[in-house]
Amino acid sequence: MNESKGHLKNIENKLDGLDLSIVLINVESSGNVGSIARVMKNFGFHKLILINPKDDPKSNYAHGFAMHAQDILDIAEVISIDNQDEYGALEKFFEQFDLVIGTSAKGIIRKNLKRIPIFLNELDFTLFNTKSKVALVFGRESTGLTNNEIKFMDFLLRIPTDYSYPTLNISQAVGIILYTFYINMNKISRKKISPASKADRDLLLNQISHTIDNIPMQDFRTERTLQSFRNFLGRSFLSDKEASYLQHFFQKVNLAIENPSILKKKIKK
Repeated sequence: MNESKGHLKNIENKLDGLDLSIVLINVESSGNVGSIARVMKNFGFHKLILINPKDDPKSNYAHGFAMHAQDILDIAEVISIDNQDEYGALEKFFEQFDLVIGTSAKGIIRKNLKRIPIFLNELDFTLFNTKSKVALVFGRESTGLTNNEIKFMDFLLRIPTDYSYPTLNISQAVGIILYTFYINMNKISRKKISPASKADRDLLLNQISHTIDNIPMQDFRTERTLQSFRNFLGRSFLSDKEASYLQHFFQKVNLAIENPSILKKKIKK
């Protein structure tokens, strides 16, 4: 028994540096909150953030479902947001994270670019490192995340399920995703590649947005093109070196558009 506890402790230590928060928006059942706390502790994650929960997330009912993870409920952060300023408050809240991963049980809706997901089995863990501050976001049990909330996500994650009944209970979904994080984050090296920071990605998107604005294009295509780039960058797990080269490239493209004469100049090696 003592050897087993020591082994588990060593595994947990490998995850200490990964700052992963489970964020629940308008969660409807305190029982689900308790079950989520329990499965979080099963896999060594402890940060739980609840935004405008519909039921008391720290009730005796919730504690009953949490079992031996009641400490996670006790330290969970509960945030109340005024509905009149919900969009701005959420935008400010998510700015603190390097990566914001939304979740969805809905199928691929190709006409809605915001809802094109990456499947859990396709998620590339090699670019997560122990310095990453990540939010894993879940919506309401009944309807999930809204389109407005999805705007703040870097990408959407979906668990592959049978199409006859694709929707999982929220605590089951959290458990499957955290299990996948757990086994992957314990078998890979995080030192080989440094992922691009949120600031790097935002700077690149600003350069791309500037380029798009300089190209004659219908307004609806401008918005959708920028959203397509945002989706692509969110799913690509861009490295900091790649982000730097792409920023430089789009900077030069913008200079060439604004001053075509520089296109005639050949840059020496």
